[in-house]
Amino acid sequence: MLITFKTKSASSVMMFVEHALPLFTAGGRVFPEGFPKRGVITAEQLSTMIHGIEQEIEAKEQHENSYHEEDDDDNDDKLHPMTRPVSLRQRAYPLLELLRKAEKEQHDVLWEETDTSW
Repeated sequence: MLITFKTKSASSVMMFVEHALPLFTAGGRVFPEGFPKRGVITAEQLSTMIHGIEQEIEAKEQHENSYHEEDDDDNDDKLHPMTRPVSLRQRAYPLLELLRKAEKEQHDVLWEETDTSW
């Protein structure tokens, strides 16, 4: 499912649910019955959400860096940038920026399922 995040503070951001769900989990929002087709992150919840996502990004990067340091071999072929997986920081960036702008102006962030019948 493709969802669109909207706020008065920034341009809309579209994201697949499977990419948004780990960000919501990191931000303290858990959906045991599945990701809702519509929802809101209130202005009061933004700080917690942003902080949780930033902590998860840092933890992932520390883990990846420690893994690569152990396995560092100068003779290894380096991956071409196009073949590298998208990092959590890269994937989260558009949504995180939207959340930061909404927090700055104290606006709620709404999301809803995007119509993909075009």
